[in-house]
Amino acid sequence: MDTSPPRGLIDARTATARLGISLNTLYAYVSRGLIRTAGPAADPRQRWYVESDISAYLARKQRQRRPKEAARTALDWGLPVLRTRITRIENQQLQYRGHDAIALAQFASLEEAAAILWEQPSLDWVPEDAPLPRLPGRLPALQRATVALALHAANKALPIDAPVAAQAMEGIALMRTVCLALGGAPGLPVHQALAQGWGRTHLAELIRRALVLCADHELNASTFAVRVTASTGASLAACLQAGLAALSGPRHGGMTEKVSRVLATLLDSADSTDDDEVKIDQASRMAELFGHPLYPDGDPRARDLLNKMPHDSRLSHLIQSAQSSEGGYPTLDLALVALERYGKLPAGSALKLFAMGRCVGWIAHVLEQRESGQLIRPRAEFAGP
Repeated sequence: MDTSPPRGLIDARTATARLGISLNTLYAYVSRGLIRTAGPAADPRQRWYVESDISAYLARKQRQRRPKEAARTALDWGLPVLRTRITRIENQQLQYRGHDAIALAQFASLEEAAAILWEQPSLDWVPEDAPLPRLPGRLPALQRATVALALHAANKALPIDAPVAAQAMEGIALMRTVCLALGGAPGLPVHQALAQGWGRTHLAELIRRALVLCADHELNASTFAVRVTASTGASLAACLQAGLAALSGPRHGGMTEKVSRVLATLLDSADSTDDDEVKIDQASRMAELFGHPLYPDGDPRARDLLNKMPHDSRLSHLIQSAQSSEGGYPTLDLALVALERYGKLPAGSALKLFAMGRCVGWIAHVLEQRESGQLIRPRAEFAGP
């Protein structure tokens, strides 16, 4: 039986050799939260250690000796670059303003999650939506939402120093516009609006859960784009447009399209022993669909969403095969695509759920960035001749 650590983990002997420290010092680093462990063994000598944590620790030590190196790597999963009170990711837990996001998703609507993230005691979600402006036909989903935001916000944007409650109301109106642009029905809570608009009212609860799990995730690429835009004094609609633009990229929200293609290839072909071997081989080469740098023991959002869907033996077999060969866990992108497939939702619904839910977090970050009054303007290190 192979007892070697899964992908992304290393044993104690390798960890101490790489760090140049003793076992006791390694255990001390673990107790101080500098390095995380994984694996079922209770004996610390048999535990596995998160390789990325060790690499990050060594990189921090190197940056302390070379300040320019710290600046060069800060934007690539490096040191924190902004202070926030919105979302915390630590020890396999995702928290919105101190609320466990997984627990919140058990009961909260997206509107209730917004009230928490925007620090509003309650939000008056107007039941009737303004008519969606006329849009060009056949636009991709995110571009459709982007155009709708621009048309809706024309000559209606509030000043950035308006009372926070008024900014929150503007946020509600813009979210309703996005919901309609993504195919939601008017006059309903967001999860019900999407479920009805997509003709899947029986999936409203799963859609609600997915939206809350997507609401925020700290300083990812789209949220950083939103904060940079907000720091310039741009309108709330413009900030959401920046977020949608960044989200559309294939290495961010657009990853759902790649996951969808991969799952279609691996799960929708004819069954045979040979095909299964090919599928496992293909899955092992799709390591980017499994694992998240912030969750060495698996993304809790993906785990929660997948656990709430009926068992799919073929998908479960694929996930188990990928975990055995690559040591990774399903991503949120995979879970959203699994929901799209299970519910027979319209094509591209995984990305629409991601975008709709994340609008809540983006608005929270706009409000926080405006409060700080800071212009985000880093310096560049010239590397030309």
